[in-house]
Amino acid sequence: MRHAVFYCRIADPSLLMTLEFYAHDIRLLEAIADRVTVCTSFAELRRAEAGLLFAWWHPTALPAIAWWRLHRRQVIATGAVDLTNPTETGWRHRVKRPLTWLAARLATVNIAISDFERDDLRRLVPRRRVETLHPGVDCAFFAPGQLTDEPTVTTVAQVNPASIHRKGLDRVIEAFGAARADVPTARLRIIGPVSPEGQAWIDSQVAAGKTAGVEFCGFVDRDTKRALLASSWTYLQPSRYEGFGLAVAEALASGITPIVTRVGSLPEVVGDVGTIVDDGDAAALRDRLVAALSSPPDDARRARAVTAASRFDTRTRLDRFRSIFPTGT
Repeated sequence: MRHAVFYCRIADPSLLMTLEFYAHDIRLLEAIADRVTVCTSFAELRRAEAGLLFAWWHPTALPAIAWWRLHRRQVIATGAVDLTNPTETGWRHRVKRPLTWLAARLATVNIAISDFERDDLRRLVPRRRVETLHPGVDCAFFAPGQLTDEPTVTTVAQVNPASIHRKGLDRVIEAFGAARADVPTARLRIIGPVSPEGQAWIDSQVAAGKTAGVEFCGFVDRDTKRALLASSWTYLQPSRYEGFGLAVAEALASGITPIVTRVGSLPEVVGDVGTIVDDGDAAALRDRLVAALSSPPDDARRARAVTAASRFDTRTRLDRFRSIFPTGT
């Protein structure tokens, strides 16, 4: 392919190479196209040379998708659609559904980030082409490392109101606090940028005496994230909804057996390697965390996690992309 255009309407273009799911797609296009143009606004897109359009987030990409298709060009639309996300309510969610429907109808191919989301999309646009392409994990980069001396659990999430609820950070704090009664030397690391509202939430947790043993790491670079995951005994993500769970897959590649809730695509991601608890079962979540922190994972357990992560390896993803790639572009 001579030219591909990556499009994502985003205010801060630096995030495209900071957030793994964007960066992987840009690198994927660079592997199959002679030249890749990155556009973060509709104005930039209108000036771009013709080629294949790879557009993120159906609703916000709709104008770009419609304009590109008007000129009879190929479009791949992707991004979590969250059609059955119980944490999204109100007018925004009601508007997003018809916008997603129209964008998915116009796209040449729709790429779902999990089989769970693929099924939702196929119900929304039953006569359009929908394929699964899991977000990629750089399994050559994320790998097991030296475990911490103290039992350590890690979770990755932005600390802002939406993410605190969706990713279950409130549940993480509660479960860790309860587990620490049995494992008093345990430590919890929360990795992710903190918004002003998120800092206010952290301050409230500190004031309530809920943060003993907890470290809020804030935003960290890729190398630091790798080191923190590689040294952890377990990974905890009791989400209320998850379209894929890239950090969970990265934890697997780091040799960690994740503890997750039975929601969205999380059971699909962890398979028979992870520990799955029913959504809202606080007692089970605490018990599984205590078990994971009571002794370090052995080599065999870590190797099984790494093997499970290979399903999402970026090289496997590239082969899969080539198999569904629209020809003639």
